[in-house]
Amino acid sequence: MTAYNQSMLVNGTDILEPLGICYESLDGDGRIVPANERFWAMADSPMPSGPVSLDEGFAELVGLERELDALMHEGSGQVRLSGFRRGERYLNLTILPGVAVLQDATGEMLAKLTVVQSKNEMAILDEALHSKNAELLEAYGRLDELMNTIRTHNHDLELEVRKRTSELLRSRLSVITTLARVAEFRDTDTGRHTFRIGQASVMIGRELGLPEDRCEQLYYASLLHDIGKIGIPDSILLKPGRLDESETRVMQGHTRIGAEILDRKDHSLFDTAKRVALYHHERWDGSGYPEGLAGEAIPLVGRICAVADVFDALLSKRPYKEPWPLDEALGEIAARGGTQFDPTIVAAFMRVADAIASLHDDDETGELLPPELD
Repeated sequence: MTAYNQSMLVNGTDILEPLGICYESLDGDGRIVPANERFWAMADSPMPSGPVSLDEGFAELVGLERELDALMHEGSGQVRLSGFRRGERYLNLTILPGVAVLQDATGEMLAKLTVVQSKNEMAILDEALHSKNAELLEAYGRLDELMNTIRTHNHDLELEVRKRTSELLRSRLSVITTLARVAEFRDTDTGRHTFRIGQASVMIGRELGLPEDRCEQLYYASLLHDIGKIGIPDSILLKPGRLDESETRVMQGHTRIGAEILDRKDHSLFDTAKRVALYHHERWDGSGYPEGLAGEAIPLVGRICAVADVFDALLSKRPYKEPWPLDEALGEIAARGGTQFDPTIVAAFMRVADAIASLHDDDETGELLPPELD
């Protein structure tokens, strides 16, 4: 069904509440289990004394019974309501298997109204991005507190996750996957894309002969490759058509936003994640962004993630395109070797391409570390 559990919600809540995001668990009948008073305060409703159905908690879901029923029975996908009003707030509600996610979208909605009325859209957009970055930096301060607490109570906590106990492994993984989910909530994908990129990067890295500890870090880092998209406005991120020149510049800024979010000196995992976020759109021939690096000047982790990311995008349905046939997608990756991609990495990718492509057939592709690295 899902990799969410109570310990993950506790860890995730401490980090996401500064971003205006709260969780409540769903029981086996798809009812909300009240446990988080802030969730109900955000919804401008008294906290129920016991489990309530989704439409009892949120009348806005009336009419979506078929979608909710399919979600609960299939154990995948999501049902999302955006920008509905409760009290003085505008809210986004996302229903995933086993969890309801409530996000305060008031600032975003008011910002959109301001943008419509303003003649200087780019200046306002820049201000909104700086505000979003400040919120994210505050969230990372809370993440520092969480990691310091873990270090205090577990002196043997080290970088190699497989040397920790299973409980600590999944606790740390929940922090990373929750941050990855923050970016995915604002995109059109269900979130499986992020975790396919992680597993595909591991397969390519192993084929290149990388040691297991580096493959492990590559997996975690790849989950956060698009975390910078949280700083991109919905009007650009979710635009179904082609972006204009100014919108393209804003979208390309997600690489630097992600690097800024992940700029931490006390943990090698985040250093790897920063390099992936910053460099996964660089090109082997030097025509990429944000720095126009070429050849082996591009960090290896960025070159690996670039191939995995583009291949998954080709095979995925998007608002602006249908998925490519597998043979055409493979041909496209091969053709870009030596221009967009490192030809050595393309060759390694082709040797494991069938296994990577099969990730699209696995409905359970999800948040957990691949079993061979667990």
